[in-house]
Amino acid sequence: MPAGRPPKLSRDLISKIESAVAAGLYKETASALHAVDRGTLHAWLKRGAEEKQRVEKLVGQGFTLARITGRERIYVELSDAIERAIANATLRDLSVVDRAAQGGAKIVTITTRTKSYPKLDDDGKPMLDAAGTPIQVVEVVREERTAEALPEWTAAAWKLERRDPKHFGRRTYRELTGADGKDLIPLDAIRAVLANAGDVDEADWEFVTDAAPAGLLGPGADLRDAATPAPDLPEA
Repeated sequence: MPAGRPPKLSRDLISKIESAVAAGLYKETASALHAVDRGTLHAWLKRGAEEKQRVEKLVGQGFTLARITGRERIYVELSDAIERAIANATLRDLSVVDRAAQGGAKIVTITTRTKSYPKLDDDGKPMLDAAGTPIQVVEVVREERTAEALPEWTAAAWKLERRDPKHFGRRTYRELTGADGKDLIPLDAIRAVLANAGDVDEADWEFVTDAAPAGLLGPGADLRDAATPAPDLPEA
């Protein structure tokens, strides 16, 4: 292939990219694996998406016989293949998490050990070799144990955090205080300003430290105007 010329999109190339994405690669990485650069891939996907949108728009307008053109079909197939690969990879990975969360998987543990004991003759006496040393019998013992895996709460928590972050997402709280643990803005000062704010819901409050003297700026204050005076707030 001449340098700088992108490869020709074919069904064989689509199949290779789809397999790589299904294995877990990003679509850009999967295409690079087969000598397709990011720009070329995105251009192909854009053509496929635009063609699907064109057909969907026509169908929505009542043209029930609208079809994908033969020239653009290969790009639509690429788009569909990547979407399908991502869905399959997601389903596979989530099923692993789900099995861990539910538990019950069979765990087989195989232990191999050896033991030795003297070899006895018909009279029950230890047999000796030519040097007079007791002959030892070495036996290999193989033990197999089967158990069920317990449910992994961390796997279940992982799914909940991502499915419903509003209720199950992790929350980090950080307390901000001024010097010597005092409030950044004295509570009495906040009450005094809000008492004159009118409709509090429509107030646009900003706390600034550099555009103007440190303090609260009330509704309508322009932070770009460094000359805007700060309200005279009572001290804590």
